[in-house]
Amino acid sequence: MAVMKNLACYVSNSGNGLESYRFISANGPARLQTDIRITALALVPDPALGTRDTPHDRVS
Repeated sequence: MAVMKNLACYVSNSGNGLESYRFISANGPARLQTDIRITALALVPDPALGTRDTPHDRVS
């Protein structure tokens, strides 16, 4: 859940959206005080999900 909160803060603070092929550095481990090695996120489209139009925008 902390990762989702951090993504929301990233979008809000930077003004950047979560477009396909975006690389987002976590500037360190995604979760402190754990053995996790995730230090960044890469956003890629999932061809199995396709594209959806929503009341707020198009999601892919």
